[in-house]
Amino acid sequence: MGHEFKDRRVLLVEDDALTLTLLESVIRTFGFHTYCAASATEAKVALTSFDPDLAILDIDLGPGPTGLDFAKMMSKTHPHVAVLFLSRLPYEDAAGNMDSALLGDIGYLNKLNLHDVEIVRSAIEECLRPALQATIRPVFIPGRGLTRMQHSLLLDIAGGLTNREIATKDGKSLRAIERIAERIQAKIPELLLDSRTLRLESVRKYLEKLNS
Repeated sequence: MGHEFKDRRVLLVEDDALTLTLLESVIRTFGFHTYCAASATEAKVALTSFDPDLAILDIDLGPGPTGLDFAKMMSKTHPHVAVLFLSRLPYEDAAGNMDSALLGDIGYLNKLNLHDVEIVRSAIEECLRPALQATIRPVFIPGRGLTRMQHSLLLDIAGGLTNREIATKDGKSLRAIERIAERIQAKIPELLLDSRTLRLESVRKYLEKLNS
């Protein structure tokens, strides 16, 4: 796991010391070089010597500029930096404060999910996926702690696609899709993802129950 993002850099901006320590410890396991700042002012100074690939920003940084303020400033001086916003608010509430002018590789992660390495990693992968231009993209947690990527795989399965077809569509290796399926299977054993004949029916039933 420690080599996934080897030589990539992430700027962490969080005013709560305990949260910042937890976040940095998780991020370092992915192989990132990190720089920590407790405020937008500290983060702005950091940019003079630390050129990140990703900035993980708490939206509410206490008195002074917010994480959103810093992101808007950084988009002018460092437009190549992907941004992952943090908040304890549900995505729907936090998104109301977002600026529609913020484009590019931008995501959202609820702080309540920082303890889940898989969710944090999925959020980072979404932000760093190349050539993907979009407004704020939440990490979708539809049930049982599934990541947006895992839920997307279930939707493809419910649509009748095989793992190989999903891999081709998403530009991933077959093994990568199989690993995602294995993680889902561990969380939801009843989905029967290892059964070609039963998996379509079991996934459809699960999604119907989830949406009912």
